[in-house]
Amino acid sequence: MHRYALVRRSVSFAIHHLVLRVACGFVAALVCTVGLANADEMPMPDVVSFNKHIRPIFNEHCTACHGGVKQAADISFVYKEQVLPPDGWIVEPGEPEESLLIERVLETDPELRMPPADHGNALSKYEVALLTKWIKQGAVWDASHWAYAAPKAQDPPAVSNPQWGRQPLDDFVLARLDAEKLKPSKDAAPERWLRRVTLDLIGLPPTMEQLDTFLTNHAENPAKAREDVVDALLGSFAFGERWASVWLDQIRYADSRGLGLDGRRSVWKYRDWVIDSLNRDLPYDQFTIKQIAGDLLPEPTIEDRIATAAHRVTQSNEEGGTDDEEFRVAAVLDRVNTTWQAWQGVTFGCVQCHSHPYDPFRHEEYYQFAAFFNNTSDCDLNEDWPVAEAPVDTKDYAAASKLDLQIDVLKKKLWDQEYRMLTDATMWKPIVGMKASTSNETKVVVNRVGDHDEFQTVDTVSRDVDITLEAPLPDGISKLTAIRLTAMPLDPETAARDTEWGFVLSQIDAKLLVDGDENPRVLKIKRLMIDEPDPFYDPQLSLDEKSKRGFAAFSRINQPRQAALVLESPVELTGSARIQITLKHRVYLLSAFSLVARRGHVAVSDDERFGELSGDDDIIAMRARLAELQKQRSRIKSVSVPVMQQLPEHLSRPTHI
Repeated sequence: MHRYALVRRSVSFAIHHLVLRVACGFVAALVCTVGLANADEMPMPDVVSFNKHIRPIFNEHCTACHGGVKQAADISFVYKEQVLPPDGWIVEPGEPEESLLIERVLETDPELRMPPADHGNALSKYEVALLTKWIKQGAVWDASHWAYAAPKAQDPPAVSNPQWGRQPLDDFVLARLDAEKLKPSKDAAPERWLRRVTLDLIGLPPTMEQLDTFLTNHAENPAKAREDVVDALLGSFAFGERWASVWLDQIRYADSRGLGLDGRRSVWKYRDWVIDSLNRDLPYDQFTIKQIAGDLLPEPTIEDRIATAAHRVTQSNEEGGTDDEEFRVAAVLDRVNTTWQAWQGVTFGCVQCHSHPYDPFRHEEYYQFAAFFNNTSDCDLNEDWPVAEAPVDTKDYAAASKLDLQIDVLKKKLWDQEYRMLTDATMWKPIVGMKASTSNETKVVVNRVGDHDEFQTVDTVSRDVDITLEAPLPDGISKLTAIRLTAMPLDPETAARDTEWGFVLSQIDAKLLVDGDENPRVLKIKRLMIDEPDPFYDPQLSLDEKSKRGFAAFSRINQPRQAALVLESPVELTGSARIQITLKHRVYLLSAFSLVARRGHVAVSDDERFGELSGDDDIIAMRARLAELQKQRSRIKSVSVPVMQQLPEHLSRPTHI
């Protein structure tokens, strides 16, 4: 599931929801000042509204036992289908006398009355009358929760002094004051107004010079003096800094990783992006899209990618003995909770363990939402990969974005061609008759699976193990152009939902053993084709004898991974020949977790297209162009910023409850 689809559905919802939450909180505060001591004497509405009149009764008296968390007797007053027919049996629309709800709230036996005496007071006569009238009128359950219904424009009310207000909202405030027989406060003194507005907009008090200038201008033209101050404050760089601090608190910004060693994290470019976005009045929908899914835009700029660091400020754990997958999942869930809290104003985190106590969100929906974030490349590494190289000077953003786009297009074009060949079943012949051995105490066995043999380690593996695979070449092969390794989890079915430790192939050696020839023939490998367009480790390093890094599933594996070793030139085969491949492992984590390819199989190819691809003039030209563009990009002084990056679709993770 793509995060970009999530964004497009949520922006307008977030605005409507936050407006309503703020407005309803304001009204609730005013109601509390009056009290409900005479609630039973309040007038009965002509039409009973579920959201306005009935849901508050349910929330106050019922949902503690019959809500989203606890659903005693399988009854929940959060969900329509559990109350009304055809699935519900608590309310009979149009027939209050036949409704169990009315029967139980009117019950005089304390053992049967709802709510029970030890859970709260009985409903007031007014509340019972509201429930009864609501049922008589058909028990209409509003389609959406009040907090998620789009606000509707309201005509300003009649007020005692129409000239008092300066904007339409003032009439609503004055109408409430009139109802409570209260008088509006007088305008604040000029110096107090200046202090308030300055603190509000830039977080700092006014200077003495600003105060003197304002008082002078205010004496001549108060309205224009105030407008000039507000315009100047909105145009100040400090405006973005003040309001960025509010947003960064919501998005839980930090300059360190948070757990374990709490190492430094270079993410200040994201902080600066937020400040700049506020100062240039970036539209809210774009502000949202870029942070949640900027990397998924058709042609993302460097700023679009920097914006996604909003979801890379999650904690990562560098402490010894921790499980990378555990904290990767913790980061995913934190992104879910933060998105709902920051953009929707909802404490969604509780739905991780149970349905929401009051809002209409079921437990299962939490994990549907988590699927949007579960397929990013980051995985709680000590390094902050994946990263974007953000120019230190913002003046270089345009040039860097242009180069990055050109580089990405070329890399994708080259990888697509290689990946098609890597996964084309018609180009590969499986190996059987395999033998396997190791360089130390690590045990390995070979089993026939379908049309191929698979090697598999047994029990624990030792550090720095070399696994050597030897097998005859398939019948009908007269030459050898490429070798494909498929590395797998020990238990593919389990690993899909609970990943295993991955592998790093520090070096790969391939040899040809010919009967009657005492000296094995070293197969020269030109390059590796792999199944991932932007890996953490450079797979070509597997061909470097001095390197410890190379083709890898780092640090976890949840599904098969493939790499093809393309030979420098086709090798002609005469007589009986065997292939020998040695997989060398030199990477381990915390001395205890050796990253070893624990299961896999091999296939070979005699297809000449592998050699042709390496020598193709267009491919050579593209690689030369790519190298030149990367050289130009490296000249732009940049800093690495952790960003979001989507996994390729074929490596996507399943999401479970």
